[in-house]
Amino acid sequence: MAPGRGAVCACADDIGLALMSVRSLPIVSEIFAHAEYLTSLKLKPTNCVLVPLSRCVPRDFVLRIAGRFASLFLNIAEFSDLARWCSLWLAQFLPACSSFQVASEVLYLGAFLGPEAGRLQWGSAANKWPQRARDIANTSAPPVAAVSLYKSRAMPALGFLCQLFLPPALAANERVVIASILKLPYNAFSLCGLLNLWQWGGCRVHSLLVTAFATLARSAARTATIWPETLEFLTTVANDQSEPLPFIRVWQGTPWECWWDSQPIAYTLSLAAAALPRHPLVCHCLPRILEEVRAEETSFFSESLPARTIKKFRFQKAVSSRRLAVLYPDDIRQTIRNRVG
Repeated sequence: MAPGRGAVCACADDIGLALMSVRSLPIVSEIFAHAEYLTSLKLKPTNCVLVPLSRCVPRDFVLRIAGRFASLFLNIAEFSDLARWCSLWLAQFLPACSSFQVASEVLYLGAFLGPEAGRLQWGSAANKWPQRARDIANTSAPPVAAVSLYKSRAMPALGFLCQLFLPPALAANERVVIASILKLPYNAFSLCGLLNLWQWGGCRVHSLLVTAFATLARSAARTATIWPETLEFLTTVANDQSEPLPFIRVWQGTPWECWWDSQPIAYTLSLAAAALPRHPLVCHCLPRILEEVRAEETSFFSESLPARTIKKFRFQKAVSSRRLAVLYPDDIRQTIRNRVG
């Protein structure tokens, strides 16, 4: 892909492209035509999905396609109108791709992408987590085995998405889930007590909320580290398009159109890196925790140790341990006092 036209990503046979403009689609089509000639591998148009990211349609394209009906497409308010315009454009300029689906979101490598992906993002994963936890609780496995299964089977159902998106409000259900896995009465301990049983000789259960935000912080700091360039590019595109966004959105650092139902991944990662996720349980403590972890990491790598003895710094683990102590302090002693008294 030529510089400035977009980016191409691929995993196995799943190919995703982010293009600056529909004007780049003919170039992409030509590339796939060459690939088909050389490898005899052909795209199946009905499995291809086109996801428009803006409702600002180029005026010259509208005039060429719609003619005297151009006024119907110059101010697009509904996605159905935008989808109809995309279909007309494909039919006229890329007939081989005219059967492409046009949608406001698409599932790609386990995550929904697109302006209206937020409503579907956590649906399946949020149902898998409690269901798998119930399946584990219904087994006859002892607490140690049940906790191990919960960590390896139930929590990863949300772990992948937590690297890129703010987690949903699942903390209210966590107490019930953990109590059922440990086969304890629901009212035996508070959530703080359940997560600190390991300090009293019990099983160590990881908090889903703590792990989710630690995963997001680690992703912003170590894994998906290209988010600053992506966010800057998003802002540049928002300023350069034919119908610029309202100044208030650019000034507030939210350079996407108001009809998006979720914030871009780059923006979410920028919040995580700045310790500003909008969640009532973590917003007050996260800045200090991240500052302490970064200081610990600097100290870890500054120690003069032989090269072969230097271990990898566990960024996510360091964030999780500190956040657990702040969000869920041990209250088992107080619980015992209250019930004995």
